[in-house]
Amino acid sequence: MNIKMMKLHYDAILPTRKSEYSNRFDLYALGTVPPDELYRLNESRGYSEYWVYPGEFVLVRTGIAVEPLEDMDAQVRSVISSVTADKKVTLLNSLIALETSFFGELAIILTNVGDEPICIREGDKIAQLVFPPVIINLEHAA
Repeated sequence: MNIKMMKLHYDAILPTRKSEYSNRFDLYALGTVPPDELYRLNESRGYSEYWVYPGEFVLVRTGIAVEPLEDMDAQVRSVISSVTADKKVTLLNSLIALETSFFGELAIILTNVGDEPICIREGDKIAQLVFPPVIINLEHAA
């Protein structure tokens, strides 16, 4: 199945797979928007480098959009990488599901669950995108 992804910003990095056999696409940071600046979300791509302190959360823009899918779900999941594992940062929600009616920029809310400030930079791998099939009909057993 082909999934259409679109760059919404010139500097955005399209999702990549580690190998042709991987079922997960890596998502990359374009810019980071702190909570007190979310009102500027449509005006700014965010900071190319931003420090997140313990207990804080930030919205990380990807600069990409995914075409809605009718018979397949799209989910954003935490990834083990230099950003998420070593720096102790995770998705604010453990899993983000995209509705089939959604078409807009993928933005990820990350929170620092560690004891030290962490830096999120443009180009950092921040999450993974997967496309599990959707079960439409359920059969009830007696």
